[in-house]
Amino acid sequence: MNELRLTRNDRWFIVVCLILLAVGVLISTRYFQRAFPEASIDFRLNRPQSQRVAERFLDSLDLAPPSTYRHSSRFGYDGLAKTYLEKELGVEGARPYLGSPVRLWYWQHRWFRPGTKEEFRVYVSPEGDIVRLAHELPEEAAGATIPEADARATAESFLAGIVGSDSSRIEFIEFQRVVRPARTDWTFTYRARGIEPVRGSEYRYSVTVLGDRIGSYSEYLHVPEVWRASFNRLRSYNETAQSMSAVGMLLTAIAMIAVLFIRLRRRDIRWRTALAFGLVAAALTLLNQINNFPLRLYWYDTTTSWPGFLLETILYGLFQPLASGLIIFLITASAETLYREKYPHQPSLPRMFTPRALGTKSAFKGILLGVTLTAFFLAYQIVFYLIAGRFGAWSPSDVPYDNLLNTAMPWLAVLAIGFFPAVSEEFISRAFSIPFLQKVFRNRLTWLAVLVPAVIWGFGHSGYANQPFWIRGAEVGFAGIIIGVLMLRFGILPLLVWHYTVDALYTALLLFRSDNWYFVATAVVATGLLVIPLVAAFIAYLRRGSFVPEQGLLNADVTASQSAIARPVEAVPPAETATVSSRIYRSLPSRARILALILLAGGVAVALIPREKIGEFLKFDVEREAAIETFADSLRRAGWADPDTLKLAAFVSENDKARADDPSAYLLKHSISISEFNRIANQRLGVGRWRILAWQPENRLRYSGTVHAHSGRIESLSPLLPEEMPGDSFTKEQAQAVIESTLVAQGEDLTRIVLKEHHEQARPARLDHDLIYEAEADDARNVAEARFRRAGHQYGG
Repeated sequence: MNELRLTRNDRWFIVVCLILLAVGVLISTRYFQRAFPEASIDFRLNRPQSQRVAERFLDSLDLAPPSTYRHSSRFGYDGLAKTYLEKELGVEGARPYLGSPVRLWYWQHRWFRPGTKEEFRVYVSPEGDIVRLAHELPEEAAGATIPEADARATAESFLAGIVGSDSSRIEFIEFQRVVRPARTDWTFTYRARGIEPVRGSEYRYSVTVLGDRIGSYSEYLHVPEVWRASFNRLRSYNETAQSMSAVGMLLTAIAMIAVLFIRLRRRDIRWRTALAFGLVAAALTLLNQINNFPLRLYWYDTTTSWPGFLLETILYGLFQPLASGLIIFLITASAETLYREKYPHQPSLPRMFTPRALGTKSAFKGILLGVTLTAFFLAYQIVFYLIAGRFGAWSPSDVPYDNLLNTAMPWLAVLAIGFFPAVSEEFISRAFSIPFLQKVFRNRLTWLAVLVPAVIWGFGHSGYANQPFWIRGAEVGFAGIIIGVLMLRFGILPLLVWHYTVDALYTALLLFRSDNWYFVATAVVATGLLVIPLVAAFIAYLRRGSFVPEQGLLNADVTASQSAIARPVEAVPPAETATVSSRIYRSLPSRARILALILLAGGVAVALIPREKIGEFLKFDVEREAAIETFADSLRRAGWADPDTLKLAAFVSENDKARADDPSAYLLKHSISISEFNRIANQRLGVGRWRILAWQPENRLRYSGTVHAHSGRIESLSPLLPEEMPGDSFTKEQAQAVIESTLVAQGEDLTRIVLKEHHEQARPARLDHDLIYEAEADDARNVAEARFRRAGHQYGG
């Protein structure tokens, strides 16, 4: 009778849960912003309003997109600049710079037409300022060719008149010239005087003039290369910790597959339960794919076929639901069988979410505990990071906007983000891993069976940017220990309720803060979905005075009913008579045999005919060690470094993925023969080479080069200089003279090539030059319309 009514212990359980729930809610509402600060965004313009601003801006430049163009938009921000400012200045110290004067946030608008290269992009800040413009034109589009001085005057007039920048507050730093078939493009970069949030940083403006008209504009915070390298080193520790966790997850996956096959042979898999979870996963994925289709339009590549893009989207939209459904199906099938066997006294997973099971006392207490855990762990995380922050822990601020608000049904994302982590992580790390390790340890080390999956699960979250690298793993791992202990006592239901509600709540926070009542109402329902049966069960209890009996709903009941299915199979008496049919073999006629022999001989002869194959030149006759030695000798002769003090590595860098601009695909299409393709590809595409890299640990000065894998000849050797490394600042003429003398020494005829591109890059203590030359139209090295090119680099003298 105690299982049908609330006992004294049950009432104390409810009281403790309610107290913890109240304390958790109090701490969460009071200290959430302090523990997890959000970046401040002043949304003076919403998305439709920013679109009108973008359209007026394009009109002012006489760049209004034709009416046949499609429009797509999304919200975005400069994540690197945001992280840089918050890491160096602290989250609170960075606030005065975020949005103004450093414009990090923007509404991204794009106008395009399928199959047309020309398109228009405008980024508008939430305050209504233009942050970026991009007018993409085909390379062959006609335009003017004007001198550098005129192009620079056009760019600076744009900055002063359109953007409103005072010319006295900007300083020119670098330029780039690109000669197109029917025009010349110029790009000029300036730095803002007086905007230096962090010492060594620069706020830059870049303007591109296509012919004699403004083609693109952008403003951005230039993050120093030395800081990026330092932060990447910090992040590498996060990635290493996550990789170690991935090893544990891989071993877990192997164990799950092994258990699945063993139980499959025993016919001990609850397929209907696995199928039900898999179908829910597939349905949620499919609905989210449909809901996110307008956002996917933003990334459509206009050089690809529009029907092809739609077909790819449809196929991906079908494949991903099938894949996610299959994964959840297999996870559920494997985890349920061990969970059912090890914990016979717990509510069974196959019947856990039936109406009758949700009316039991264990379900009522389990859901109440799950809801309590939601508030408790929110408070736990808040207290954890408030204390960690006092000891120097750091994490980036949250961005109070997400593109799910640009969809018709954002609550679908709430359901999906709540469901997938809850089911996959709880089934893998708790429902499967704990009973599996208990069996491995023969029930002697249950504490270790709880600890190991908690640590693996916890450090699987180390990929976040939080520092130090172990902080997120420690926080989540400790939570995993508590959750594992609770599963042993209360089963898997409270864990599913907790995990779903926590993730759904975090996702729905933006919807709760919205002024749109549709967003708020659907967020409440999606987040509190599992609270509904709790309320229903309690109301039913008050009406009936008791809960539903749990008979037939426990793991032991499911196991018993499963074993009862197996019955002896009666022997089937053999048939009185057996009819044996026989076929008479008839050999092939002599003419047929002669014809077969002739065809066989002809096929063998054709196969033996010598012929050249595509890629036959790819012969790695030179061993890796020999290529490294050749590179080291060249580095030593150049006098750049002593290779004996460096670490050297060689690898083959070949990209097998076909692209629309892949030169090998173009060459194959326009080559007269396979022999010609192999000859040109071997000489000019750079395939069939050893790529060599030389470096010293903790030193960003590196050296790279290539060695021909067949002849063993060194083909390139260049230093990779850190951005801040000092050097000379050559003029264009000086840099060109140095590069051209090198080309002549390599046997290049300067009368047969023309300078097409010049990129001058201003470094903190030097000036670098990149020059690209193109062969004349009648040069034998050209292939069809493709022109042979050579590049030269001059790094600060």
